[in-house]
Amino acid sequence: MKLSKKGMYYRAVSRSGAGVLFLAVIFPPALLLLPFILIAGGIYEYLYWQNYEFYFEEEDLKINSGVITKNKLDIPVRRIQDLDTSQNIIHRILGITLVKVKTAGGDTSKASLKYLDEEQADQVQKKLRELKNRRKQEEQGVETSQKIGEESTEKFYDIEDALMTYSLVSGIQGLAILSIIGLVGAIGFSAYVATSAVQMIGFAIASIIGVAMLSGLVLFSSAVSTYTRYYDFTVHKRGDTFEYERGLFNKEGGSIPEEKIQKLEITENFLMRYFGYASLKAETAGYTSSEEGIGTSTKILIPLDDREKVYEHAQRLGELHMDEINDIGYTARKRYFRRYSMISGLGLIASVGLIYIGFHPGLLVLPLAGFAVAKKAANKKWMNIGYSLGAKNLVITKGFWNRRTYAVEYFRFQNLMVSESIFQRRWGLATLTVDTAGDKVVNPRIVDLEREKAFQLRDDLHEKFKNSIYQ
Repeated sequence: MKLSKKGMYYRAVSRSGAGVLFLAVIFPPALLLLPFILIAGGIYEYLYWQNYEFYFEEEDLKINSGVITKNKLDIPVRRIQDLDTSQNIIHRILGITLVKVKTAGGDTSKASLKYLDEEQADQVQKKLRELKNRRKQEEQGVETSQKIGEESTEKFYDIEDALMTYSLVSGIQGLAILSIIGLVGAIGFSAYVATSAVQMIGFAIASIIGVAMLSGLVLFSSAVSTYTRYYDFTVHKRGDTFEYERGLFNKEGGSIPEEKIQKLEITENFLMRYFGYASLKAETAGYTSSEEGIGTSTKILIPLDDREKVYEHAQRLGELHMDEINDIGYTARKRYFRRYSMISGLGLIASVGLIYIGFHPGLLVLPLAGFAVAKKAANKKWMNIGYSLGAKNLVITKGFWNRRTYAVEYFRFQNLMVSESIFQRRWGLATLTVDTAGDKVVNPRIVDLEREKAFQLRDDLHEKFKNSIYQ
């Protein structure tokens, strides 16, 4: 099979033309080179298109490409983690689709088909499903000549009326941080310019109003971006594969085989938790990359739904059973209280120094407020860190402002690592990291466990891993 000819024209114009136009901004006479560069780019893209072919042979996806250097790539179907498609506005007008095939390896084992006709993209997805079904039948001892009925398709999730709510609450985490920084800055600015308590109050109110207006603008822009990205978000389950589509202007889609899911993640920021909402994400072993903005191995299956429903879906997907959550030990709570008190103390020293050089004494309200909430904040942080060892899953929960609950099946473990920072060693604490075949940046961790408990838990998890493998 060949790539789309329309995709060839699009690549020639977008690559060659964009480079010349960028150069013309700096050196306008460069526009004279545009026709020649477009012709040269068109010739190269034609040769690239002519030498690029992909096809399915037995249970492999084979790709031959290259103008000067010939490349051959074989991707076993069983290694494919997920399949992503994306279309920007121009792609949709031209009727072409970018298809990305992801495996558990790096760039050398990941294919980007730039670009296929929409019908071609559907055929590739259908062919991959057929090959996966054939392999599954063979594993189950079913003759390949015997055709099992069509795979059942059910709607797993539809965002519908929750889109506006999700657009508003999804960006609240960053907005809260921005507002706190703005509030501290407003009080500091007021203390700098004020010569009396009345002036300080007036400047503080004016600054806070300004911060509120800026925060509102940020929230609006974030909500619009989220709304357009998750517009018409739907997830269907076809057999054992999740297929999703979303997007108002830029259309994105993809498929996630259930067997390739490494871990589940339930996310609840403080506002979602207050209203009883949660999100569900699934991570595969695909390569994590920021290329073209769609290269992450973590996919959102449910952007927003009632918390109980999200946990029901998680339990059904990962056979998740959340037993009583174990805490990490009281030593960590003492450490957090000491940490927040020290931060407040440093703030107090800095405030006294600023007051000495001319700031208003009202600046002391910031470190004093820190001392007042230090114990409460330490307790909240400690209460929201815990873990549970279920029959088939390890569950880890952490975070107050943005709570994340991870569910990892024991047989998915790759490594179990206990680490101790220089500060943790002083308190006799350690961190247990559970390494899976997924994203290495956000591996689940149980932080600030008492040292003996961390090593004992590592041994217990290793035993559960071995039992899950031999069952």
